[in-house]
Amino acid sequence: MCNGLVLACTIFRKEIHFKSVLRVSIYPLDFAVYCFKFLKSAIMSVALAVSTQAVSESAADLVSTIQHPNFQHIYLITDRDARSFEARLIFQNGELDNPYAEGLAHYVEHLAWLNVTQNENFKALRHSNAWTNLTSTTYVTHSSETWLTKELQRLIEVSAPFTLAERFMLEERDIILREYEANVAEKPYFEIEQNINKALYPSSPWARSLLGSPAEIGSFNLSNAKKLHRKIHELGNAVLIVTGNISKTTSSGIQNVTRRKPQRYFGHHPAGARISLYADL
Repeated sequence: MCNGLVLACTIFRKEIHFKSVLRVSIYPLDFAVYCFKFLKSAIMSVALAVSTQAVSESAADLVSTIQHPNFQHIYLITDRDARSFEARLIFQNGELDNPYAEGLAHYVEHLAWLNVTQNENFKALRHSNAWTNLTSTTYVTHSSETWLTKELQRLIEVSAPFTLAERFMLEERDIILREYEANVAEKPYFEIEQNINKALYPSSPWARSLLGSPAEIGSFNLSNAKKLHRKIHELGNAVLIVTGNISKTTSSGIQNVTRRKPQRYFGHHPAGARISLYADL
């Protein structure tokens, strides 16, 4: 049980560290919610440890690190009860790194996925998600072990230069405008929160909108999108996390596929100076 308590405390410490060090945008209106979540996580973690009489595997056995020339870090997290695998690619750049119209980083995220799914080799892969915040851009896929290699190739491809026809990129801009209308225009409190942020952080990038305004969305152009994509989608500044029932064979396969570069890769970028989001897992 002692080991369980140590593991629980470690989990809680990591979550606190995750929220405080990541530079994730935490607005004042959200702070109380985050504090509540932290407290809830601590209580649940300790309760889990107390109810567990033994821990079959130590944290060191469950989390392994792969030193890799193409990524800042690769982490393999073993979950013996998992029925599928999750692969998560986190670029440590987001809207704060966008010198153009507000919301362009989110638009680039959409285009990066669209660029991959237009590839015939990846069209059938659907179990995925992606999101952008102020400090990072994240892509997630879920698959069986059989499809894991393909999913990892797909993730790596989001760093490849855009080869989309212009009409697809313009259509995606319209999709983001509809996203704005559904998530912001019809919910007044989003505008209120944005105005509060601008008042609290005048002339600061921390007040930037992740979606942008309708006028800004309409101003997105392909030239700036391509420039920003190249800037914020460098594999050398990315963390790859694979979670599932990882065996030695699986680990070896992951190492092999991540050594490959994207089919349309624009060159190797050395790891950036930033500390990894998961540097002390």
